[in-house]
Amino acid sequence: MMAQTRTKRVVVKIGTSSLIYPDGKVNLQTIDRLAYALSALQNQGCEVLLVSSGAIGVGWISWGNTTGPRPSPGNRR
Repeated sequence: MMAQTRTKRVVVKIGTSSLIYPDGKVNLQTIDRLAYALSALQNQGCEVLLVSSGAIGVGWISWGNTTGPRPSPGNRR
């Protein structure tokens, strides 16, 4: 059982490397666990905000692409 919290808003940021395996497959177990944890927080009355750069990577793979999406020039390090 999860402890009660006074937090009103929780912001979670998850990136591509957390959602995609190194071989390019989508990590469905991580997505499932994340959804479960966030829904539990919401059921406790927290406002939950999910921010994900990983959505682009998951969508890219789901469309059958075999190479990863290229970062825009502004995002290169």
